[in-house]
Amino acid sequence: MLVHIARYQAEAGDVTGSQQTFLKARETALAISDNRDQLYALRDIGQVQAESGDKAGSKQTFQLAIRTVSSMTPNQRASELGSIARAQVQTGDRTGAAETLSLIADNARELPPRDEALALTRRAGEYLMLDDREAARAELNKVFPKVREIADTSSTTGSDRDAIYSWLARLAAEAQALELALVVVATIKDGQSKARAARDVVTVLSKVRNRTGVSEAIQKLAQEVTPVAAALSFPKDLTLFDVAVVQAAAGDLKGAAQIADRIVDVKHGMREMAYMEMVKVLIEKSDWPAAQHIITGISQHSSATFETYGKLTKAQARAGDGKNAAEWARQQVVPLARTYALLGAAEGLMDYGGIEQLRHAVWP
Repeated sequence: MLVHIARYQAEAGDVTGSQQTFLKARETALAISDNRDQLYALRDIGQVQAESGDKAGSKQTFQLAIRTVSSMTPNQRASELGSIARAQVQTGDRTGAAETLSLIADNARELPPRDEALALTRRAGEYLMLDDREAARAELNKVFPKVREIADTSSTTGSDRDAIYSWLARLAAEAQALELALVVVATIKDGQSKARAARDVVTVLSKVRNRTGVSEAIQKLAQEVTPVAAALSFPKDLTLFDVAVVQAAAGDLKGAAQIADRIVDVKHGMREMAYMEMVKVLIEKSDWPAAQHIITGISQHSSATFETYGKLTKAQARAGDGKNAAEWARQQVVPLARTYALLGAAEGLMDYGGIEQLRHAVWP
C-alpha cells in the first residue's frame, strides 16, 4: 500500500512526500522476519522507486536487498543475487546489476561442486541479460574449464553433468561463442543429451542475423549428432526429433525427413511435430525453399500444420518476398493449406508494404 501511495505522490509532483513514503515502505519491509519475503519487498520497492524517478533511493534499497541476501543459504544467495540484478536492469541500472553479478562468484565458492557449477553458469548467463555479449563470451570461456573440472571430478551424476553442459552450450550460442558451443556439445557423452543440446544450439543460431560462422557451426553440429541416430538400437522418438531438426537446419533435408519418419509415435503427433519444428528453424533462417519442401512432406495434417503454412508465408512476405510466397500458396492442393498460406502471405504483405503490395502480389 505504501509503495502505491509513494508512486501516486510522485506522479502528482510531490517528490519530497513520495521519497518520505518510500522510506516508510522500506522500514516496513526491513521489519519482515522472513528474509526471502523481506528481499522480495525491498526489490519491488527499489523498482518502483526507480520508475518514479527516485534513482538514488532505488540504489540504496537494492543495496539493502543485497544485504538481506547475505543472510540466506549459499544456494539461495546464488539465485537471489541474479533476481536482484535482473530488477536493476529493468530500472536501467546496468552498472549496479554488473556489480551485483560479481558477488555470485564469491558466493559460489561456498557451494557443493554441482551447485557451484550451476551458480557459475548462471552468472555467465546473466551477462546476456545486460546485452553485453562480449562480456558473456569472456565469462563463459572462463567458466567452462571450471564447470568441466567440477562435473568430471565430483560426485555429480551423469544426468546432472549433461544438464549443466546443455545449459552452457545454449548460453554460448546466445553469446555467439560458436567454438565454445561446439566444444561443449562434443563434451557431452550421452547421445540423447548430446542431440538435445545440439538442437537447442541450432534453435538459437537459426535466429542469428550476423551469420558469420553460423552455417559452418550448424554443419559441425549435424556431423556431431548424426551418428547418434544411426546408433540407436530401437527408436527413441525425442532423440530422433532432435537429430532431424539439426539435420534440417544444416540443409540435409532428405536425411532429416528419413530420420523424422523413423519416429514411432504417430498417434500423438510426434512425427508431425518434428516436421513442424524443422519448418520453424528453417523459417528463422529465412530458407524459404527448404521450409516449403519440408512442410509439404508432412503426410498427416492437423490444425497446427495448417497454421504453420500461414506462419511460413507470412514470414516470407514480411521479409520482402511476398510475390513468391503468394504464388507458392496458390499452388497448394489441400484447400485448408492453401487458405492458411494465402492468409499468411496477405498478413505479411500488409506488414511489409501495405495494401498496394498485397494487391499486386495476391491479385496480379
